Amino acid sequence: MKDVDVRSKARENFLNSAVDLLLSGDISERCVAASVLGKLGDAEVMHTLLQVLQEDSNRTVQHKVAQAIARIGGTQAVHELQQMMRDGQAYTRFLAAETLADIVARGNDKP
Repeated sequence: MKDVDVRSKARENFLNSAVDLLLSGDISERCVAASVLGKLGDAEVMHTLLQVLQEDSNRTVQHKVAQAIARIGGTQAVHELQQMMRDGQAYTRFLAAETLADIVARGNDKP
């Protein structure tokens, strides 16, 4: 197996583990998982991050997820955050607006 294939598979396994932790870990584990996913910058996890932003009951986790979304950016994030600003709970609307501003400020609002 080529080195590139091994690295790609290792990255995929790591991403999957981080997503699993984000969805099922305790608060501190979910926060770390969100930070890791944001640093990795893989847009494939955006749907999961957006779901957690809307559904997680812990504001610290939501904040870390919002930071991850801002780091990754992209048009999917912009579209979904705009929708959350209209339809979400009050705190989710606030985080959506703050995250959108961060995405635009970073220039991450493009595909």
